[in-house]
Amino acid sequence: MKLRNQGPVQPAPEMTDYAGALVGIIESWPGVASFTHWRLGSPGTVDGAEFHVADGELGHIHLDATGHILLNQRIAALVVQKGLGRTPSWSNTWISQPVRSSADVSHAAWLFGLAYGRLRGVSDDEVIEQLELANAQTDVRL
Repeated sequence: MKLRNQGPVQPAPEMTDYAGALVGIIESWPGVASFTHWRLGSPGTVDGAEFHVADGELGHIHLDATGHILLNQRIAALVVQKGLGRTPSWSNTWISQPVRSSADVSHAAWLFGLAYGRLRGVSDDEVIEQLELANAQTDVRL
């Protein structure tokens, strides 16, 4: 989603524990801006932190420590097929990832990194190559 369609633009809320660690990682990437993520349909209710590169959204982390990463249908389907993420029931272009351990932080950062690369010009074919390499080199499974 575009930043201008989300509600009032405010700094991201302070998040703690594993979600806070992930926020710190994502905010450290060049060109990333973080803002308050508002509850869908309720722009006055804070629901987490969201991340943008220019006008494109990487994804967001809810206050309940669930990350949602925006990819595209082709990439998200491959992530799911390889057991590296799940799509929520409401979309086939987002990946949902809990952030409740240090392993979750690492995996979620990697997933957000796929979205980050795409917004910075990495081609879908290059992202798919990254997925193939990750699948061969890691035992991360859901």
